[in-house]
Amino acid sequence: MKKLILLSFSILLFLPVGLIAQKELFEAGNRAYQAEDFVKAISLYDSVLQSGKQNAALHYNLANSYFKEGNIGKSILHYEKALKLKPQDAEIENNLEIARQKTIDRFEEVPENLFQASRLAVISLLSPDNWARVALFAFFLATIGFALYLFSRYLRLGFITIISGLGITLLALILAWSHQNYLNHNQGVILLEDSSYVKSGPSESADDVFILHEGTKALRLEQFENWSKIKLPDGKLGWLLSEEIAVI
Repeated sequence: MKKLILLSFSILLFLPVGLIAQKELFEAGNRAYQAEDFVKAISLYDSVLQSGKQNAALHYNLANSYFKEGNIGKSILHYEKALKLKPQDAEIENNLEIARQKTIDRFEEVPENLFQASRLAVISLLSPDNWARVALFAFFLATIGFALYLFSRYLRLGFITIISGLGITLLALILAWSHQNYLNHNQGVILLEDSSYVKSGPSESADDVFILHEGTKALRLEQFENWSKIKLPDGKLGWLLSEEIAVI
């Protein structure tokens, strides 16, 4: 029991130190970026990532640094990661589009049906984590309504707050689950190689079906050994070596 208490105390003691170190690395990365030392900025931002820190600002700054270094594939990868954590952000979307203009491959996207497009637009308004936060806040409102209903004369207000809070909680949880489920089954990937031949099957001896270039985005549908089956925006399918792509 004594050892457990000491271990818990040590974790609480060193946790703030770790957070301070992450903040200092991030700020050092910002200074390196402002000094146009983009290689150093990338190294510092990557150190923050390796320590377990994940947020939109970190991926966005890392993407900007890679873009300045001319690494279009990794810049698009980290813009996409930033946008995944902070959907609908205009600045991230704008820089992502600028980076995409540097890519070679162009696709005529297969149009989605209206229902699927509308559903995706709604669930993508917030990240799964943020939908969960909305649910938590709504549940807190419901508990306030419950207290009003039981311990005050504002019965009508309390009842409306309970019903509204619980309704929003349920809706937000459904949207969080739907968004996470969509992400799990539609895993976006970015090609990091300058160019790669897409195969008809998961084998070096399979036929080359077409070629893709750095920065191209696709969906990974399945994996087999060290191969990934991808789907392009125009509906084309093929296999790439998993080491040539990175998951968003």
